Amino acid sequence: MSRDLLEIFQRKMDDDTLVKVALECAPLIAGLRIANIITIKREGLKVLKHIFGETGITFYMASSDREKLTLILFREDLMKGYLKQKKVQDLLRKMGYPDTSMYELLYLFSLRYRNYIEGKDEFPHEMGIFLGYPIEDVIGFLKNDGKNFQAVGYWKVYQNKREKMRLFERFEEAKEKMILLVSSGMSIKEAIGICNTGLHHNQELAC
Repeated sequence: MSRDLLEIFQRKMDDDTLVKVALECAPLIAGLRIANIITIKREGLKVLKHIFGETGITFYMASSDREKLTLILFREDLMKGYLKQKKVQDLLRKMGYPDTSMYELLYLFSLRYRNYIEGKDEFPHEMGIFLGYPIEDVIGFLKNDGKNFQAVGYWKVYQNKREKMRLFERFEEAKEKMILLVSSGMSIKEAIGICNTGLHHNQELAC
């Protein structure tokens, strides 16, 4: 992404929440990721509800304080399918999670995450599961204590390096196309709508 394009985009955007959505959530919007985590100001929640309404993307609050909210944004159908994978279920059991519904699992994770934020517990590395990372990379991270990885991109890669690096490139392309659409004068809600329409029709995504 060129610096000039990024500067044009940032000048056009007068809302921190919209900037974060475009820069951090484009791969999720484009259907390339299952989930994404984002921290916004409290007043940004209304904006988030507006731009993601009727897109198939929902969110769950992982933690909050007087000023900020940390949210997991996800595609519900994809998240449910991911959490049903045997390797995912087996790992969650090993980490003390019961066999229960998706939202109950998110609730239990949020309790652990809040304990970490408050300094009461260690970082919950199962976060990788709730962000939809490939389960082989989550397992590899845990077995190696975050070391001995093959590559680093949006997460630490332990298997299928070439495939994951191509995926990371697609993430960057989605981000650049989202910024290009908005920089050309389109609202971010309109840009999300275009991406979502292409996704539902199995067409080449505009974002």
